[in-house]
Amino acid sequence: MVARTTKSMQTIEQLCQDMSCHVKRGNIALYNTLLKIFLNNNDVRKADRLYRQIKRHSTPTAMTYGILMDYASKRRDLRSMIKYLDDMAAYSIPVDYAIIEITVSTLCRVKAFDLAEEMVKELHRGCEKLVPPRFQQHLLCKIDIRKKRHYRRKQRRQLHLAYCFST
Repeated sequence: MVARTTKSMQTIEQLCQDMSCHVKRGNIALYNTLLKIFLNNNDVRKADRLYRQIKRHSTPTAMTYGILMDYASKRRDLRSMIKYLDDMAAYSIPVDYAIIEITVSTLCRVKAFDLAEEMVKELHRGCEKLVPPRFQQHLLCKIDIRKKRHYRRKQRRQLHLAYCFST
């Protein structure tokens, strides 16, 4: 709420500039908080600038990428998500449960259910520590629920259209 006012946003921007000028290594928790505020306010330009600043003055964390990927997921922006996954690999940041969950949710949002299932099964095969059986089951169940919901909606739409054109 506070971050939505112009004066508060100016204060936040000034704080970011002060951090980059006076602190050799930025406080990643503060950076992540600011990043989340900018994205919650749909200020992508400032969020992108802050992300570049994070990479310059600090080291992004899994939390940083979780914030970025969550925003990209809500916008169904697969290209950005792939870019963030590549950046994570470049920084040797391991993928965690949250990143996997966000990726699976995004694939479901874009109706790539088979790809989501394949990814979960492949991750489980490749690294059971990363995707243990219970987590795999949770994700596959989530995918199945979303797939069934999608097909039910599609079926209702088709029935509605058939009814409309038959009368």
